[in-house]
Amino acid sequence: MFFNDVATAPVGDSIGLRILGMPSYWDEAVVTSPALRKPARLTPKSKGAADSAEVYGPGQMQRLRSDIKPGAYILTATFHGRTVATARLTVTAQADARIVSFQVWARGKGSDSSVTICLIDEQAAPDEPSLVAKSPAFPGPVTLTSTGSAADSCPTADGSDTLYSGRVPLRTGLAAGSYPVTVISHHGRHTSTQEITIGESAHPSRSAAGDRPESTRNRTLWQAAGGGACLLVVVAVVYTVRRRRRRATRS
Repeated sequence: MFFNDVATAPVGDSIGLRILGMPSYWDEAVVTSPALRKPARLTPKSKGAADSAEVYGPGQMQRLRSDIKPGAYILTATFHGRTVATARLTVTAQADARIVSFQVWARGKGSDSSVTICLIDEQAAPDEPSLVAKSPAFPGPVTLTSTGSAADSCPTADGSDTLYSGRVPLRTGLAAGSYPVTVISHHGRHTSTQEITIGESAHPSRSAAGDRPESTRNRTLWQAAGGGACLLVVVAVVYTVRRRRRRATRS
């Protein structure tokens, strides 16, 4: 189910690696590439196994560099300094934003009013841990972080989606009316806008939540033979596996 003709991944994204067909005495294979942030170390899935352990779970995937150009890159696996397998990875441009929820609301009245901002991006830039929200209703820009304290008030991000959240007080002396809230993401390439309505009582109303679109991400695996071993590249596996697990739980 993971196989396809070509493995592709966006700049800065994550991939999984396996090596098959190694001799029974192998202990570690090191995978290097100009596309990887650091070398990947693969070990047998069990003593004497010819295949490496699966690395498809959270925290096990290998990150691609965010400063490389789209193009084809070679991954090379070595065993005790000798090349035993290679694989070709096509790196594409960083994926566009896919905002599945953007909500803005406030709590409190008068000088105690504060605004909570929640933005969920299904395809967040992997090297963008924070965003900035601006509005005429705010005293200044507010930083939205992917691990912020406001996250407990936001909808839960689904699977590998990224939740950006933050809080900011309302500007003093704010008149009743509607005010835009703007968040720019993907290094200036995407702009999201929502409105917050301030009533005469200075008790703002909550913006409507966006419906979450159904989407899928293809999983691909590229296999290349080199000597007796082959190096496998697994792309975008985590999101799909999590979705399948959730569906199984609901059923």
